[in-house]
Amino acid sequence: MNAASGTGSARFDAIQVLRFVAALMVVVMHASHYAAERISRNAPIFSNGSAGVDIFFVISGFVMIMFSQPLIVRADGWKLFAKRRIVRIVPLYWALLLVKLAVLLLAPQLLNNTAISAWQVVSSFLFLPSYNHEGVIAPILVVGWTLNFEMFFYCLLTLAMAWRLPLFRFVGVVFAVLCIAAIFRAPTWPAGMFYFDPIVLEFAFGMLIARAFLNGLQLSRVSCNVLISVGFIALLPVWQTAPDLLRPLVWGVPAALIVLGAAGMTLSGQNRLARSLLFLGNASYALYLIHPLVGPLPALLLARLGVESVVLAVCASIVVSLVAAVLVYTLAERPITALLRNRFGLTATPELAPK
Repeated sequence: MNAASGTGSARFDAIQVLRFVAALMVVVMHASHYAAERISRNAPIFSNGSAGVDIFFVISGFVMIMFSQPLIVRADGWKLFAKRRIVRIVPLYWALLLVKLAVLLLAPQLLNNTAISAWQVVSSFLFLPSYNHEGVIAPILVVGWTLNFEMFFYCLLTLAMAWRLPLFRFVGVVFAVLCIAAIFRAPTWPAGMFYFDPIVLEFAFGMLIARAFLNGLQLSRVSCNVLISVGFIALLPVWQTAPDLLRPLVWGVPAALIVLGAAGMTLSGQNRLARSLLFLGNASYALYLIHPLVGPLPALLLARLGVESVVLAVCASIVVSLVAAVLVYTLAERPITALLRNRFGLTATPELAPK
């Protein structure tokens, strides 16, 4: 049977698992950073883990197009789309922003950076870019910078649906303008220029992959495995950072190959490993958001105990982040999302957690 011949949500189970892999890459990268901060300045940092964000962005473009087809043709489709995105993204993010604010106020010694402004608080809750006290454009919960891009992308899709515009053409033109503007962007420009970034092309990569599958693309399992392998191998070289203008090429193209391969692959959900990976995929949004709050704690504790083990600090940070994510997803995110969906009359749809 062809690898892409599954039906229903099970057809894209591999995309769900890939969400977890992408989140875990970011967690490992940050865990190595926490160890370098608290245990040893000479500790290696897994900078490649940042590419998990690029995978998330490609997945986002894919999922938004693949599972929004029924809404595009409806007059009220843009309202339903916007409601689903808000219910999916906002509650957990706002809750953890409040947790971060509480820590800043009650236990600032746990954090390295504690200075905030009133506008940074407001802009963080509104998904608007703003400068922090270090001159970096970042919300209070720093990983939320990716959500600023996600919400911007969702707004473009919502506008295209509301104005009955050709979706691909409208989004493509906007992204093209942003990429051209990125060439001229300077550090002294206002925070609103945050969106002048070629990384937005990675959403377009995902959109194009979705269009290919909607047009009947089918891939063999061998082809899927090759695409995924080539994509991850391309991410192996140790890039200290991916240059801003080249990031869609350095990390975005490999991420697109990985997503393309995963989208064409079906998984068996009958074995325990598959079920566990799918569950972790569901919890990947919680993992992405909670790990900056709990991940630094093991390195901090080991440093105070005088235990100078980078490996132990990194492993403990990953484990603590995973446990916290499972708890947050099971006890908070899943029931709250279900409650809000029922409250607003939204049917459950395959979801995506950014980056």
